[in-house]
Amino acid sequence: MPETDSAPNPCLDAALAYARTGWLVLPIRPGKKIPASEHGVKDASSIEQRVRKFWATTPDAGVGIAGGGPARLVVIDVDGDEGSAALLALGGRLGQLPTTQTALT
Repeated sequence: MPETDSAPNPCLDAALAYARTGWLVLPIRPGKKIPASEHGVKDASSIEQRVRKFWATTPDAGVGIAGGGPARLVVIDVDGDEGSAALLALGGRLGQLPTTQTALT
């Protein structure tokens, strides 16, 4: 489905790209880490029409990705020096961790 909006929307573009990988995406309230959809993470979807509808309703939304479950996506949240040390320790126990997608929040 071609883009019908006249103005580009980088968050919609990112959400669609993530959805194409099979990740379940949902809109996040602007500037927050709170879902902007009615049922929160339960609304997450990889269906293009649903993703487009999310951003048609809330065009300034950020992008959330539902971890675990059907997406089989593991998320490791590393906060500050303590989190970095814990991640290094995990690598020490398991061997070198793979290079993965990262996000700053």
